[in-house]
Amino acid sequence: MIEAQVEPDEDFYSTQDADKALSGKLFLMGSNRQALEEVVRLWELYRSEPTSDLGKGLSAWKGLFLHLKEVRFWGPQDRLGDELRQAWRFRLETGAASLKFEIEAWCFSSPVKNTASSTEVRALVGELGGRVLDERLILDIAYHGFLVEVPAQGVHLLLGAAAPPLLRSERVMFMRPRGQASARAGDGAARLPDLAVPQQRVSGAPVVAMLDGLPLANHARLQGRLIVDDPDQWAEAYPAAERVHGTAMASLIAWGELDAAGAPLSAPIYVRPILRPDPNSNPREECTPDDRLLVDLVHVAVRRIFEGAPGVPPAAPTVRVINLSVGDRYRPFAGDLSPWARLLDWLSYKYKVLFVVSSGNRADDLVLNVARESLQNLTREAQASASMLALVQQDMHRRLLAPAESVNALTVGASYSDGSTFATVPGRYALFPEYGIAPYSCIGPGFRRAIKPEILLPGGRALYRERPVSPPAETHLSGVWHTPQPPGQRVAVPMDAAGDTIYTRGTSNAAALATRWAAQTFGVLEALRAGNPNGLPSRYDAVMIKALLAHGASLGNIEDQVLAARPDVVHWHAQRRLVSRYAGYGVADVDRALTCTEQRATMLGVGELRNEKAWEFRVPVPEALNATLVKRRLTVTLSWFTPPNARHSKYRTARLWVDLPDDPLRLTRLEGEARQLQLGTLQHETFEGEGAVPVIPGQNLVIRVNCLADAGRLDNPVEFALCVSLEVAEGVALPIYEQVRARITPRVAVGVEASR
Repeated sequence: MIEAQVEPDEDFYSTQDADKALSGKLFLMGSNRQALEEVVRLWELYRSEPTSDLGKGLSAWKGLFLHLKEVRFWGPQDRLGDELRQAWRFRLETGAASLKFEIEAWCFSSPVKNTASSTEVRALVGELGGRVLDERLILDIAYHGFLVEVPAQGVHLLLGAAAPPLLRSERVMFMRPRGQASARAGDGAARLPDLAVPQQRVSGAPVVAMLDGLPLANHARLQGRLIVDDPDQWAEAYPAAERVHGTAMASLIAWGELDAAGAPLSAPIYVRPILRPDPNSNPREECTPDDRLLVDLVHVAVRRIFEGAPGVPPAAPTVRVINLSVGDRYRPFAGDLSPWARLLDWLSYKYKVLFVVSSGNRADDLVLNVARESLQNLTREAQASASMLALVQQDMHRRLLAPAESVNALTVGASYSDGSTFATVPGRYALFPEYGIAPYSCIGPGFRRAIKPEILLPGGRALYRERPVSPPAETHLSGVWHTPQPPGQRVAVPMDAAGDTIYTRGTSNAAALATRWAAQTFGVLEALRAGNPNGLPSRYDAVMIKALLAHGASLGNIEDQVLAARPDVVHWHAQRRLVSRYAGYGVADVDRALTCTEQRATMLGVGELRNEKAWEFRVPVPEALNATLVKRRLTVTLSWFTPPNARHSKYRTARLWVDLPDDPLRLTRLEGEARQLQLGTLQHETFEGEGAVPVIPGQNLVIRVNCLADAGRLDNPVEFALCVSLEVAEGVALPIYEQVRARITPRVAVGVEASR
């Protein structure tokens, strides 16, 4: 089953929301074509006369056909969808001489069949007067892609009533827009000088890699902090003034928000450019090249980091985290995984590296149900309520942008917050609550309804202004997105003076801050490893970082804001899924996850599990909790990288989850819907209790990690990381940390398998 967006009609629509897009496209695959032809024949017979006799033993098919709109073989309408057809027509009407797009062919296990596909696709593209610019076959993700350029005359044939041979070829699976990541370049507005740049050196090997635009390496904030690897020699054609996005992201990773005056990272950042200026855009954008498949570009870049090339050593084998603060705006997630997401899943599992990916931006206008020119008279609370209502009513176009749906990656959305201060400007409104949902941040869910994005981090606030003309009963607002002035996050940009800065906002910023936190988390792991070299093997670093980045996440007031805007959602499970769609597990507090207090103890465990095995993690229960009326909280975060199985509908080969088979503290789940929490590769749960419970000396709370194969055979053990925090409220005079530490110190926190 693969989900896709289906527009409602008079036969199929939601009884709660008649305008809501529906999902569902069922693919029936079989090795016996004769049997499939028989299914189509039965459908045609049923459609012509629903009461007809389908034959002996075949009447059960009527029960299935009753719920279907159409049954047919894969055809031209599947290979070239309506959305792409409309985009092509628009481009042709505006005078495009040729169009570039991608063809994804069926990928076979047989080299002979794949060679035949290549030959056929190239010949059929040639028949349209086109040419193949790039081709890539990656068997591990079942991908066989072609980047082609076809002249306008050939595109007209593809759009015509009579499908040309390329659209009828059984070798072709999809035609898609050219995969492209882009970032808007600077607008030339006045910069803010950065007058006080601390002089601190970096040392050691890089832990973080950044795939983005080429940064300005000699900027005062970045000088000596970057290892720029430019094997394609793009720098010569990359003007310094246009190195905007890479400079901003490198600034956020190295320094954080400049207004926060944080300490820089002590290790250098490895940078590989995958964006470069697009000479055909106006205003100029930094984009991935238009003559290479995006999947191939990223594949080659990551392989160079860890494997090198013939005669060339690996460029940065110490990297544990790769930042991707870019996305494909032409590939919103619609149920099926993009090739780019499948690639990241495979690379993360293969190289034990965490990809930190931005969820994507969608800067739509808002239509508030308040009278024109009355917004200024509303309280901040009323403004926020009306804005949140407008946001949830207009969210159909805010789906994740590829590769944010990646199953193994940590996807980061933006919260509406930053460290800036700004003067109130008449007619400009900060409409949303600070640390709430950023209105530009793309939302989930992810593949098979998994929680995406997993966490939110500050992405910067944007102001809104009322459009000059609005209907009398409404207020139409547009966001002030591209101003270099506050509010927002202050970052480095290409300079005219000693070190220029501007204010920006977006999920790219949030992902960059997550990457900075990942580097700081690695430093904590190194410190722990120094005290116990065998306790935390380095092969678990990426999954430990992933777990720790999410471990401090909580929804805060976001749940109330979302549910207040959707009073029609009344079922408890539906409410929790709705909230996770916007905020995942919530706003991350990584510093909280990395520190303990007298009232909070955080424990780490790592291990590996095979299919149908389990591992028990025993949390010491402090005797201070014995018969005490105090609110206590248990936070559990489990992360792993699944081997992907691109040829299986479930895709995620390894399913891991945690449960509490022995809970003497009598806790209940605080956030999240139980089933959805187990659908990805990151499970984050919070439990609370406050009634008095008996605690005996030496008592443990048991957390069990379970493993089952989910998509085919699970041949190798799966490595995982587990973070557990036990706490009471700050200021409560209970020595939770000391009592837990006294009992856990002698242990080695590496898991071993146990019977399920």
